[in-house]
Parts: sequence; C-alpha cells; structure tokens
Amino acid sequence: MAFRILHSSDWHLGKRLYKSERLDEQKLFLNWLIEEIKIQNIDLLLIAGDIFDTPFPPTEALKLYFEFLRKICDETKAQVILIAGNHDSGRFLEAPVPFLKEKSIHILGQIPIKDPQDALIRFKNSQNDEVEIMALPFFRNHELEDMAKDLNFEYAGDNIGELFDMYFTSKLPQKTCPRLIMGHHQFGLAESEGSELTLSISGLHSIPCEPFMKHFDYVALGHIHRPTVLKTSPPVIYSGSPIPWRFSETSKKYIFSITVENAKLSYEKQLVPVFRKLIRIELEQDHWESELKECLKDLEQTPLSPFAEVHIKLKAPSHKITEQVREQLKENNIELLAYHSELPETVYEGKASSSWRELNLEDLLISHFKEKFKTDEIPNDLSESFKELLSMASKEDT
Repeated sequence: MAFRILHSSDWHLGKRLYKSERLDEQKLFLNWLIEEIKIQNIDLLLIAGDIFDTPFPPTEALKLYFEFLRKICDETKAQVILIAGNHDSGRFLEAPVPFLKEKSIHILGQIPIKDPQDALIRFKNSQNDEVEIMALPFFRNHELEDMAKDLNFEYAGDNIGELFDMYFTSKLPQKTCPRLIMGHHQFGLAESEGSELTLSISGLHSIPCEPFMKHFDYVALGHIHRPTVLKTSPPVIYSGSPIPWRFSETSKKYIFSITVENAKLSYEKQLVPVFRKLIRIELEQDHWESELKECLKDLEQTPLSPFAEVHIKLKAPSHKITEQVREQLKENNIELLAYHSELPETVYEGKASSSWRELNLEDLLISHFKEKFKTDEIPNDLSESFKELLSMASKEDT
C-alpha cells in the first residue's frame, strides 16, 4: 500500500490587498483543499509555514483556521503537521497544541536546539505504512548560534550547511522509514515573486540544499510564493502560495502530492483553481480605451469578481479619464483597488508659488484640485466631505 501526502504553504490567512479582504478566496481554497484530501485519500497534510499573515491574526482569520482543522478531523482521515513561518508567531501557533495533538494535528513553532528528535514525528496510516517528518520552523541567527554552541561547532555564517549537517548527523536516530523535512526559509537560488523579500542570515542570502538532501528523502519548503522545484533527487520543493497575494504574482498556483510506496517516493504537482483574478492593467492616454478593452477581452470567469490595479501614462492630469476607467471596470464587474497615474516631469515645472500660504484650507483644496485635474469645478460631494472633516477637526480642537 501507499502513504499519501499533500504539501502546501504560505496561506497568509487574514491578508489584505490594499484595504480589501481576501478571506472569501481563502475560504474557497480551504474548502477545495478539504475535498482534494478526501478525493486523493490523503494520509498527511504538510503546511510549511506562514499560516497567518501577521503574528496575531484577526478574529475572522482564526475562525477560518480552526474551522478548517475541525473539518480535517471530522470529514477526513488525514493527519496534519504545520510549522511557523516568518509571518507567524511560533508561540501563538503552539498555544492550542495540548488539544490539537489529540486530534493528530502537530504544530512546531520554534526550532528544537538541543534535541531535534522533539521535532521528528512518525506518522502511520491505516495500512501501517510509516513516514517520519522533521519539522524545522522559521529560525533566526541567534538560534543557529545556540545550535552551534550546543554542538561545539565554530559557526561563522558562511558555513551554515556544515552546521546543519552536524546537527542532523549527531542528533537524529538511524532512519528506518522514509524521512521528510519541512522548512520555511530561503533555500538554494529560489526566485521570490512579489510578496517575499530575500532573507539574509549573517551575510548569507540562502541556505544550501545539500545537507538536507543528504539526510532526507523530500524537502518540503515554504516562504517563496512561486512554486519552485530546486532539486529533483531527492526533491527540494517550494509549494508556493495557493493564492496570488499581489498583482505582481503571475505564476500558476499548485499543491504537491507525494506518494510513498515500497519505501520509494514520487511526487506530482496539482493545479489550484483560480478563485479570483488579479488584473494588472497598463494604459496610455491616447489609446486607453482600446487597451482597456483588449485587457478585458475573454477574461476568465472565476467564483469571485476580479480585482484590478491600473497604471496609466498621462500627458496631463485628467480626472475625467480616471472616472471613465473606473466606470468601465465596474460595468465588467471588476473592482478597482488601485489607480496609478504617471505624468511627464515637465508638467509641474515652474508651478511652485508662495501664494498658497495666503489661502485657507478650503481654498487650498480647490486650488490643488483645479491644478491637478485641469477643471474649474470641484465635485460637490468632495467639497462637502472636506467641509465636514474641517468641522470635525475644529470641534476636536475646542
């Protein structure tokens, strides 16, 4: 028989795009994942860090997380192991461990310095097939220094590979079944995509893969949002995020399905459905209508209406074009989250004046609006809202 595993990471529950919630997309993904676990008869789910987007996530994100874990327990036979990423609080994640461990949900929030066997967990399925998972949560440089001190190893930053090789060699028991490791860091030469910055640890921009490949049959990674296979024998793989978190994230999203059969491991990637399109639109003033029409042509239908970010090159400020773009997107059931206009540098040359010092705040708004949008009229709703804000500020001052 076979032991079946799913590898995912970087859920970032509670994350926003600009000011817009992403919980609807995250809920659709988690519901889809539950169904895949059932269909594929999964024995074990690996979640390689960044469960949440912030160390102390909002209530709605926590509800989504615990509801997912409840469904895993009630509706599937899958066991779960997850680790903290750089966005998570390891201690916060570990708080409910006494309750969740009884449900075969294992959480590692901090790297075990003295005894990695505390993070080496053996899993067995209903056919008595076994695998071991080593959990390596996100770590910081001071933790590596503590590890080196415990091993009497002279750690210099650029020998991090040797440090981990000694850590695994001296601390782990002999392997008696397939052994995998989960980590959340920058490994090899993985290419980040949009949402994650390259990390630097004592001058290192990445951790070498080789010491991990020497000791483990599969290295399941999180942190990089682009799905990436760094090595194939044995596999070293970033599953990537299941949802694009920024408009700059353009790659397709996957989870990785792992099968261990007769002590041999194989894997394949599985496409995650698109629950909401993120559309980055680039326009120029002279052709913006035809360019926008082309961008919206044959747009893929998704369960949730798309979000859009518009970048437009203007020859001069134009409030009219801004409103027309917004209206056309609205007609196509697309929500505009950001509008960036780019003007030639010469537009504002010679406009500076000290006369603004003589104007009151309301006159300043009118002057600025006329200058920026080349119009003699300011919208009534904008003017009234500004007056209301001035009135509120005046009351607070008194």
